[in-house]
Amino acid sequence: MKFTHEQLAAFVAGAVEIEHLPGGHRLHRMPKIMRSVYEAADNQRIRMECPACIRIRFVSDTKAVRLSIRYGAEARQIYNGSILVDKKLKAMFGPAVRQEEWEGVIFGQARRKKHVFDVWLPHLVRADVVSIEVDDDCAHEAAPPLKFKWLVYGDSVTQGMTCTQPAVSNIARCALVLDAEAHNLAIGGATADSRLAETVPEIEWDIVSIAYGSNDWNQSLPVAGYVDNVRRLIEALQHKRPGKPVVLITPVTYAGSPPPNKLGLSLDDYRKALTEMGANRPGVFLMQGTKLVPDDEKWFVDKCHPNDAGMELYAKNLLPVLKEAISYKPR
Repeated sequence: MKFTHEQLAAFVAGAVEIEHLPGGHRLHRMPKIMRSVYEAADNQRIRMECPACIRIRFVSDTKAVRLSIRYGAEARQIYNGSILVDKKLKAMFGPAVRQEEWEGVIFGQARRKKHVFDVWLPHLVRADVVSIEVDDDCAHEAAPPLKFKWLVYGDSVTQGMTCTQPAVSNIARCALVLDAEAHNLAIGGATADSRLAETVPEIEWDIVSIAYGSNDWNQSLPVAGYVDNVRRLIEALQHKRPGKPVVLITPVTYAGSPPPNKLGLSLDDYRKALTEMGANRPGVFLMQGTKLVPDDEKWFVDKCHPNDAGMELYAKNLLPVLKEAISYKPR
């Protein structure tokens, strides 16, 4: 039994739209109002089309779950998805090398037993769902609702580059611990674009996090403009959803103390300026990016993108601040 388009829509978390295509379903994480920010440049459009943090969640006593995926352009040559069973990571699925389409059994059991399935689509390549299939005679329904919605802004580290599978990224790890639906709006290479304040999505959220700055520094964008764009985004978000907390993350560790940019500024200059803007702002919870992952190359793939162990540590250090923000009660 293949899930219908309507069933997929009921089972999906982390997507804002499910587009019914010939022979498949395309799951969008980026709201339409925001797509114009990233669709002009090919590299950002490709990253926008990657379904980072999109999950298909259902309860069933099926003996097998079969998935078929059609791949599009990739941000990285990582084609794997993840399946969790009863909240535990069960397996990684997908091809080791590029394929136009992949199909396989991603779960199997000898006897019928009801489980909660949580299928995370690949996070660094466009991956349209051709079909997801369970036994014809099994029971199946949507999984219980997640506790709250988390709107996630950021760049490549927040999108999950370059961890080996989606469920071990920093955002995924936090979402799983918190039982949260993460709407991941992060784009590899993104800066704190001025248009973000003008394209706040209409979807509801309970908490939002913002993590920009590494690319603003790398592209030698003025500090004042960077901080002002983040401030305007915070104000737009708080206007749209009054009383909802904002976790503001300063630029994360770049291992080895990189040299100044073309403006003669260090990453610490951007961190300091953002900290000064965010400090003592009502409803804003500051997290220093340098406290998420230590300055040691063993935690990184390439000095700036954490490896799987670095992603785990990032999540561990971010969770206390997220939990504090979730409990925020505006005066």
